[in-house]
Amino acid sequence: MENLNPGIYVAAELLDGKFQNHLEMAHCDEVILTQDYEHSLLATAFSGQGYSNVIRSLISDDADTGILIDEIPSSFVGKTYKEYEDYLWNAGNPGGVLVGLLLNTGNFHQRRKEALREAQKNPDFKTIISDLQKVKTLKSNEPVLTPPSDMVIQKNSKAILVKGKKMEGKL
Repeated sequence: MENLNPGIYVAAELLDGKFQNHLEMAHCDEVILTQDYEHSLLATAFSGQGYSNVIRSLISDDADTGILIDEIPSSFVGKTYKEYEDYLWNAGNPGGVLVGLLLNTGNFHQRRKEALREAQKNPDFKTIISDLQKVKTLKSNEPVLTPPSDMVIQKNSKAILVKGKKMEGKL
C-alpha cells in the first residue's frame, strides 16, 4: 500500500512480537502487539493491585476520558515542556493532566521529508551531516512520558493527557 501512496498512515496488529522489527523496518506507523499486551495484563492482574481496572479506564470507549492526545498550540513550539505544563496548570487543566509528549506525529514519510528539508537548509556542512544522521533514526509517533522540564517542544508534537470522569458524591 505504501508503494501506491507513501503518505498513507499504516497501523498493523501482530499476534507475535518477534516480527515487530520487520514492520519497523518497513516504517509501519503503529504496531499493536495484541498477545504481548494480553500476557502483560494477565501477569499483572495476579498482583491483586487492580492494574487491569486502571488500564480499562485509560483505554475506555469514552472519548472524553482516559488517555487523550491533544494538539499543542503553535505558540508553544520552541518553548519548554515546563512552560506548556504551567500554561495548562494555570488554565485549570481543562484537557486533563499532562503526562508527556508524542513526538513526530503523523505519517513517517511526511515527517522524514520535512526533516530532510530542514537539515538541508543549514549552511554549516557538519550540522547538515549531524541532522541527516538524526533523520535516519527518526521514529514517528514516539511517546515521551514525563519528559524533563527543559525539553523543548518541537514541531509535530502533541500532548499526552490523562483525564478522568467527574466523581460526584463518591469518596
